[in-house]
Amino acid sequence: MTSFLWAFLGGILPALLWLWFWLREDGKHPEPKKLIFAAFVAGMFAVPPALFLEGIAKDIFQSGFYLLLAWATIEEIVKYIGA
Repeated sequence: MTSFLWAFLGGILPALLWLWFWLREDGKHPEPKKLIFAAFVAGMFAVPPALFLEGIAKDIFQSGFYLLLAWATIEEIVKYIGA
């Protein structure tokens, strides 16, 4: 398989597994399907800004613990804004 296909599968499979898990757990008080779909679409649109900001963080921190901390912070903030 090509690198792109592996990257695609590595990105989509965890999301689908989480979707399956939460839909299964959400049986008593289910969320509207449109809201769940909107959350997944918002997550997809959050990727480009997160990658851009993570690139800036890489230039600032180079490597190590602070870079990982910056990346995690950026991803969580972008996800929060997207939600």
